[in-house]
Amino acid sequence: QHLDQVIHDSDAALAASGHDSLLIAAGTPRLRFLDDQAPPFVASPHFLHWLPLTDAPGSWIVHVPGRRPRLIFLQPRDYWHVVPDTPRGYWVE
Repeated sequence: QHLDQVIHDSDAALAASGHDSLLIAAGTPRLRFLDDQAPPFVASPHFLHWLPLTDAPGSWIVHVPGRRPRLIFLQPRDYWHVVPDTPRGYWVE
């Protein structure tokens, strides 16, 4: 229900503004100067409005009216960072 309403509202806003798609960034961690430890990541409220995914730095939502919204979920593979788990839940289907 919530996602249906978000899609409906976004479709109306895109139509009114003459745009054909919507990209929403989760955001990226803010690094401290000369420190390799970032403060805890907090996703963009616009991203969180679409789905309950809090640990998704560097990820995006792509919405094109008439299509199913897509999540571009960043899972970098490197030695120094813990890779976020693949999203799970009813909203992933």
